[in-house]
Amino acid sequence: FQVRLEEMKYTARSFRIRGDNNLFKHGNVTAARDNYIKAIELDPHDPSLYLNLGVAYLRLGDNDNAKQCFLKTLELAPTNSLALANLGIIAQAAGNADEALELLSQAAKLGPNNHIILMKYGDALFEKDLTEQALQQFLLIIQREPANQEGLTSVAKCYLQLGQLSQAQT
Repeated sequence: FQVRLEEMKYTARSFRIRGDNNLFKHGNVTAARDNYIKAIELDPHDPSLYLNLGVAYLRLGDNDNAKQCFLKTLELAPTNSLALANLGIIAQAAGNADEALELLSQAAKLGPNNHIILMKYGDALFEKDLTEQALQQFLLIIQREPANQEGLTSVAKCYLQLGQLSQAQT
């Protein structure tokens, strides 16, 4: 029984590697999705498989299935900041700004060094007219990555919104 379980996990890892290669290296999202589904069939307790399957569904525009995958990720790994952030992105796309802000806030607390999560959280704050708080998120990003163009643009956008034109120009 133990040998069979190890074989299944090995095969699941093989499908995961194929999925990762298809999704992240080659952009073949459909093949990635199919490989993640096969991997999950063999190892249904690996939260990273559900997370990556959710990303594949998100890229395919299937937010409903993506959401289910991210919820399953959180069921298996309750502190997964990427699953929370992706749920926030889905909520934002559905026009649920309050829910998006809450999910992205949680994600930012769990993943304080992930500039992508911080950007999404800052964007959600800005959309809710919480410009001062958004500015703080964006400043964190450019303190860590001074050449981050998206962060720099967002800082300028906040300063403009706050009427601080001279700050926006620097």
